[in-house]
Amino acid sequence: MKSWLQPEPVQAYERIAPVYDHLMKHVRYGKWARYIHHIFSEFGNGGCRVLDAGCGTGKMMQALRKYGFHTAGFDRSYHMLCQAQSAATMGIWQGDLTVLAVHPGWDGIVCLYDTVHYLDLLEFEALCGEAAHILKPGGLFVFDVVTERHIRDYWADFMEIDQYAETKIVRRSWYDPGKRCQYTEFEIRDPVTRRTYMESHRQWIYSLADIEARIAASVLERVGCFDGYTFDAGNEKSERIHYVLRKVQL
Repeated sequence: MKSWLQPEPVQAYERIAPVYDHLMKHVRYGKWARYIHHIFSEFGNGGCRVLDAGCGTGKMMQALRKYGFHTAGFDRSYHMLCQAQSAATMGIWQGDLTVLAVHPGWDGIVCLYDTVHYLDLLEFEALCGEAAHILKPGGLFVFDVVTERHIRDYWADFMEIDQYAETKIVRRSWYDPGKRCQYTEFEIRDPVTRRTYMESHRQWIYSLADIEARIAASVLERVGCFDGYTFDAGNEKSERIHYVLRKVQL
């Protein structure tokens, strides 16, 4: 039998999936969904078919449904999707952010809570191209990013110990400013298997200039770059920024 003290490497989100919603209990999905609703009301085409790209356990889809959105979602992690189950009105599936394997005809795509940070800039550019392909004219692509300031202030040297039922979770995060890369390790001690598992996550922290350059190279129209959950202009001093891109109506 493996020791508690010898972590076994596993894929990202494989072992934290069952405890993910506990770890994210501080996230106000209702407030976030209300903000997304305001964005679509202000800038969208009036439609309600929305794809959640990187949907995780489906909490955002559930929150968006309360505002009349018909939602579908996909995630790279099978284990996270197992937690999502009935969160979508139009189905969930396993998929990749750089290849949106769905038919065109969507009124919106959301990619939230730091999900795009798992992509490098070339992959992000591919995501913008895929979004443009499947959106209806006037449809929106909404995604959020955190700034380097936010990472340096909160996550550059972070450690947290948590417990859910009998499962112990140790989180360690650190930042490499040279690579602009945020590293996070989760150590999960499972009381059932009596093993300790280790998940390693890597996220890229873009400059806003790099994001803007990729957007400018796409066929999507940049509607706004908004600070937090407002319609004020975001900048490098912001903590979280929401970008709103729109497919140009022909």
